[in-house]
Amino acid sequence: MGLKENKYFWLLQLTGWGFIGLVNYGFQVYSGGLPAWILAFNALGLPVGGILVSSVFRSVCMKINWIKWKKGKLSVFVFFSAISLTLIWIFLVSIAARFIISKSITLNDILENIFPLAMIMLIWCLLYFGYHLVKHYHFSEIEKWRLKAEINKAQLDILKLQINPHFIFNTLNNIRALILEDQNRARKMLTNFSDLFRYSLQNAEKKEVAIFEELKMVNFYMELVKIQYEERLKYEIIVGKDLENELIPPMIIQMLAENAIKHGIAHSLLTENNIYISILKDVDILKISVKNNGTLENRDSLAYSEGIGLKNIESRLFLLYGERAVVDLKSDNSFVEAIIKIKR
Repeated sequence: MGLKENKYFWLLQLTGWGFIGLVNYGFQVYSGGLPAWILAFNALGLPVGGILVSSVFRSVCMKINWIKWKKGKLSVFVFFSAISLTLIWIFLVSIAARFIISKSITLNDILENIFPLAMIMLIWCLLYFGYHLVKHYHFSEIEKWRLKAEINKAQLDILKLQINPHFIFNTLNNIRALILEDQNRARKMLTNFSDLFRYSLQNAEKKEVAIFEELKMVNFYMELVKIQYEERLKYEIIVGKDLENELIPPMIIQMLAENAIKHGIAHSLLTENNIYISILKDVDILKISVKNNGTLENRDSLAYSEGIGLKNIESRLFLLYGERAVVDLKSDNSFVEAIIKIKR
């Protein structure tokens, strides 16, 4: 227990028991019939006894791990603790009365006072244990959410770093072959390849980036892919008005495009394949769409393939937005469309 918390405990202890002693003194003065010295003894003895008993009990509680007990066990412990502390309290007052004011406490005195004293001690126990239970719950919740945040961050880092090794291998081989045909274009493609990886590293710690930044890298990526497919691949990017500065997860469009190429264009026998990338907004729903030639004949392997795929995208979006983001996959007129909807 920290010094500040310990300080507050003693402040509340002295204030609370002092108030109880003052109330008891006022009640006895109002009732009348008691000598002044007995009034003084009661006014002082009640809070002193309460402070002594409750403080010793607190020291005992600090040495046992009661915080992990079940509710039933703790309830029984609190009840019997209140009764036991009350009896000890009465015993100490009896000893003090015997030696200080030479007055014996009778059985009638005990019966008259045991219930109100037991209620006071039960309230003290409830306040003490209740405070620590609430405090324990509060810190448990903080620790739980902090751990969850750390796990989410670790998962996001892993997901963002899952760059397709086939893409790297193919791109390097294509650039190497291009050097023999067109050195200027090969140099440009190598620059694009470098910028793409620099972008990935620079934004690894970011949850969101502006759309215009993301699309710049998507263009680099598509130009690199076109080295392999040449005239077989064409792409178009459409962005809604005033959406360039909207924030989206980094690499998310590139991941959709890569998924489209890997599961659609790569298996296509067409002489011309198209990828249409669109980013639009309807009221508070941001819609990101990547459409490509293909069908959903093998939907399961398409949606849940290993590496960078829709499963990866869904996981990232859920970690960032929860149920406010959904991923959908549909087919229409020989085209497959992957759609992300993010509710702002």
